[in-house]
Amino acid sequence: MGNQQVTNTTLAWLAGIWDGEGTFGIYRNVRRKDGKWSYCGRLTLSNTSILMISEIIRISELLGVKVDIWKEKKSRKINHKKAIHLTLNRIDSVKKVCELLLPYLVAKKDRAELLIRFLDSRQSYKRIVKQDPKTGHILGVIEQGYPERDIKMWEEMRVLNQVGLVVDGTSETTR
Repeated sequence: MGNQQVTNTTLAWLAGIWDGEGTFGIYRNVRRKDGKWSYCGRLTLSNTSILMISEIIRISELLGVKVDIWKEKKSRKINHKKAIHLTLNRIDSVKKVCELLLPYLVAKKDRAELLIRFLDSRQSYKRIVKQDPKTGHILGVIEQGYPERDIKMWEEMRVLNQVGLVVDGTSETTR
């Protein structure tokens, strides 16, 4: 596990929190410079409990993963607390947390497994360098696009994460 201060009990607690409050996601974004799609894996979690968020940050630090944090400037509804949002974007961090939580996940285990497969695919991506044939100078990287399997995984994750979707007799809370 790398750090013996993070116990199985701690990982089980974190998995339970992520099962209920978090998201395992594959996201598609349009790139501004050329209008093409890019895909990335991400873990997100939102909550209003400062104690819970602080504990998740502490565990993340012990695991050596970088968490991005931001707090809402104003609550989404009157009489609601401002939520605090955590995001893990880096491939290595997302994959590490997914793999550590996987044995303890229940409701979102399928999403974590899919996200791990997506991240494995992205990590196997090898950039091809473009060189000037006469001088040998490096001109950049050849655009290769995304394999069809990565796009299919994004589509599969979209279905799994649909709000209110009924699967095997269970449904997630509709908002």
